[in-house]
Amino acid sequence: WAVDDLADFLLFGLQFMPGTVSNLVDNGIVTWLLVSLSNTHHFANPYLVSKLVEILFVVNPAVQDKTSDMYNRIMGHVICQDQLPSSLMRFYTEVEQTGSSNEFYDKFTIRYHISIIIKSMWESPVHKMAIISESDGGKNFIKFINMMMNDTTFLLDESLDALKRIHDVQDDMNDPSKWSAQNQEQQTSRARQLSQDERQCRSYLTLARETVDMFHYLTHDIHTPFLRPELADRLAAMLDHILEQLTNGPKCKNLKVKNPEKYGWDPKWLLSHLIDIYLHLDSDALVSAIANDQRSFKLETFHDTAVRMEKTLSRTPTDCDRFKNLGERANKIVIEKMKEEEEWENYPPEFECAIMGELMEDPVKLPSGNLCER
Repeated sequence: WAVDDLADFLLFGLQFMPGTVSNLVDNGIVTWLLVSLSNTHHFANPYLVSKLVEILFVVNPAVQDKTSDMYNRIMGHVICQDQLPSSLMRFYTEVEQTGSSNEFYDKFTIRYHISIIIKSMWESPVHKMAIISESDGGKNFIKFINMMMNDTTFLLDESLDALKRIHDVQDDMNDPSKWSAQNQEQQTSRARQLSQDERQCRSYLTLARETVDMFHYLTHDIHTPFLRPELADRLAAMLDHILEQLTNGPKCKNLKVKNPEKYGWDPKWLLSHLIDIYLHLDSDALVSAIANDQRSFKLETFHDTAVRMEKTLSRTPTDCDRFKNLGERANKIVIEKMKEEEEWENYPPEFECAIMGELMEDPVKLPSGNLCER
């Protein structure tokens, strides 16, 4: 109750008297806030921790500029430099339920707050080194990246679906004969759905933009963790899936809407950031992971994107060639695998995975005695 009351009081004060609260908050309260945030496992209620995260979010100069004194005291504290990055990553992963009726949407708001905090920490050399250090050996980083991938895939899929529905309704509304052919009930229903899609799209795209941006700046300086076996295939599949939807996918032509800035929809920004993530992680490990993506990887998508990079995004010829080469190297591995499958088509059954029914590369024996791919 004490923590809840203090958090509510600070949030209230920071909303209505930000400058006053910022100047009067002493080192004791700053220490209490950081100790609490660095030991979130002591709180049974994640909704309570989310209030503490919100305090850190609200005092951020990117949100308001009247609390810079308090923000500087927080960022300069030794606990913030040593423990906060790891704790924020852990809470980002754990906050699936908040106990409220809106917990599904709450988690995205909380993760948005954490994304803004981590972005501001990344701009400080001291905190940036703490985040990089966590990525090297911290157990929270892999889970954190996994959750970021889940959120990015979900948010962008939902946003693109909403944009397609918005596009369809706007098209019909622009054609008076087509729109008037529908009865009043259909028009009312579709107009109501349009308003809902616009709200959802704006919200989801705001959150998706932050997760993509976080991937962008993290991969610029951190490479090895993203290319670990447990992450590389999932990351490549996510990137390929989004790339296909933005360039060659069936939804691609239906993503044009009126006033795209109203929803925060900037396909050029998204495509450019996506390409940068590929180029940041350009390596044999990424090429192999792309080749393993049987769902979305297509060489034509990479070639088409390279053309867009030159004509639409005004990227350098070097970037265009590197990106195109990335797809060609992956496609070469795909062709080699297809030849191997033909050669090994009649391999003995004891070399077949009991779960997937495919040739095993790293077999492990289950308690049942069956062999499967590790």
